[in-house]
Amino acid sequence: MTRQIIKHQISDCPESVKKQKMRLKNITFNVIAVLLPFIILAVIELALRIFDYGVDLSLVQRENVLGQNIYVLNIDAPRRFFPKNSTHVPKLLPEYFSVDKSQNTYRIFCLGGSTTAGFPYSLNASFPYLLNDRLTTLLPSKRIEVINVGVTALNSFSVMDFVDELVLYDPDLFIIYMGHNEFYGALGVGSSVQWGGSRTAIQLYLYLQDFKLFILLKDLIGKLAFRNPAQNSCNRSLMQIMAEKKQIAYDSKVYRTAKSYFRSNLKSIIEKAQKAGAKVLVSNLVSNENGMEPFTWSFHERTSEMDQNRWRQLYENGFSLETKKAYSKAITCYREAEKIDAFPAILQFRIGKCLEDMGEYPEARKAYICARDYDMLRFRASSEFNQIIRDVSQECNTAFINMDSVFAGHSEHGIIGNGLISEHLHPNFKGYFLMAKHMTQAIADHNLIEPVGTWRWDLNKDDAEYIELSAVTEFDEMLARYSLSILTNGWPFRKPLTLDISKLSNDERIILETARRIHRNPETWRIARHQLAEYFLNRKDYHRAKAEYGAICKLIPLPDYLAFVKLGDIALIEEDFDQAQKCYTTSLQINSLSADVQAKLGILYLIQNNYERSRSLLEQSLCLVQQGIKFANISELEARYFLSFCCLKLGDLSAARNQIEKVLKKQPNHSKALSLLSEINLN
Repeated sequence: MTRQIIKHQISDCPESVKKQKMRLKNITFNVIAVLLPFIILAVIELALRIFDYGVDLSLVQRENVLGQNIYVLNIDAPRRFFPKNSTHVPKLLPEYFSVDKSQNTYRIFCLGGSTTAGFPYSLNASFPYLLNDRLTTLLPSKRIEVINVGVTALNSFSVMDFVDELVLYDPDLFIIYMGHNEFYGALGVGSSVQWGGSRTAIQLYLYLQDFKLFILLKDLIGKLAFRNPAQNSCNRSLMQIMAEKKQIAYDSKVYRTAKSYFRSNLKSIIEKAQKAGAKVLVSNLVSNENGMEPFTWSFHERTSEMDQNRWRQLYENGFSLETKKAYSKAITCYREAEKIDAFPAILQFRIGKCLEDMGEYPEARKAYICARDYDMLRFRASSEFNQIIRDVSQECNTAFINMDSVFAGHSEHGIIGNGLISEHLHPNFKGYFLMAKHMTQAIADHNLIEPVGTWRWDLNKDDAEYIELSAVTEFDEMLARYSLSILTNGWPFRKPLTLDISKLSNDERIILETARRIHRNPETWRIARHQLAEYFLNRKDYHRAKAEYGAICKLIPLPDYLAFVKLGDIALIEEDFDQAQKCYTTSLQINSLSADVQAKLGILYLIQNNYERSRSLLEQSLCLVQQGIKFANISELEARYFLSFCCLKLGDLSAARNQIEKVLKKQPNHSKALSLLSEINLN
């Protein structure tokens, strides 16, 4: 009965009410249909986060080391720009900086590619490290943090992505040196590692990296379908792996696209930094002009085959005359070929060589620069990229340093070459030293961290002193030579920088072997340098041993206790007691639970007749031994003997006798102990 009444009531409802209810149901269904995929994706994302899927590719990580909270750059962060199964992925340096930044601290991030990273050197020859030396010297009341965020094979897209994170860490200054990798760096227009065909697509790719679900999809695509530039790459260099489009003509569509992306990215980087309250110093780029022929060249696309043949004949005639040192006649042939087609980079390079040999240096440099710009294998940025850097810095009202002009001013005849550049674009140590010197001056002149009038220029050092402060040793130069020999023995170099092992001394071969180990595995840097220093120490080559231990003390991100101990030992051998005391004291600040150092410092004070301080340290060392911390380099008997001697000098005969009897109990025939006991008994 009730069902019939309800059915009758429903059938009596107006038709409009029925339609309204049906419309509401449809809307609800459509909303659920639209939202359901997003809800499912959100649930999957949440689950992936709960189970912490994937590798942590954040740029900065937080660690607790020796009870101190610190930030460290994640060496694997560059993997975010590469497919999962790539084997040749460059790494960041494990740079450290403080979590709690004091008001007295200036924090500077240096951004860029392999030049910023310091290739072909390891740590201390890079311009960020050399810059830190100068700033620390000239601003002694400030804590200086210069953090090297340079990575090989990354370009402005990567730097832009890094800046999004770095602005969260209270930066005072960004130094930007980038532009050489715009074509072949990861996500570059000519690179084998690409994602999408537009800047918007690449930006979306970088944005989605923050989502675990996207990382999962990226990993799956990488396994199934994504082009993997590392396939069959065991015997190929990173340069060869990354360069997909090996011929990119000057002013071609791809070339113009790279310029456009670079301009937009650079402007975005500067604006992000400025929005965060940081200042920016932008440098233009340097490369080898007269010491490196163009990697590859080609005719202009509109040059006919007949004209190409005429061009070749004129070029060959000119080259023949050049080899005979008939430079003027060679130039005439080259200029005639230029009228047919000026775009072959090799032609401009040969014109530059002739003009340089004729003493027409300004015109020679113009030709060399033209040769670099027309080089179709674009590992060196063209002049137009330097112009973009200057223009954007002016548009954004930020500081600019003309490093190209600096290098030209310190090069023979004003032409940048092998005097400052290692191969095609990486500076040698002189070049990096020059970069740091002029960046320091630019920072001061533009008041980027401190008004120039407050700098302690009276504490400034000469170049020789800064070179010594750098802790660059013969090991660093050997590592650079070895790295360059590996690089230039592969594509696209035609003149390898060989390292003739037969001409090396035995010591140099030991240094080379250390360099090889570190080149294969940079993470062995600390161990390998310690072993090299120990080698020199065992040979009593104290000068070289001090240099290596000094480099370790300076360059290891966290203080190296053992290196300071070794420096103290050498200073003690050389009777430089003040330096020994300084080194031992520093090592105790790092590790106060060292029985060895407590005892060594106690013996040092004993030599200086500071018996009270000596007694205290020797007693502390023996107390640590009783707690289970063993001596490593001295014996317990030695420590007790010297403690007994101190007690005797202080007039505490009971303590002196107690210690020396313990020595004799373990070694009854200890001649020095017997003699000291006799002296104690006489008192």
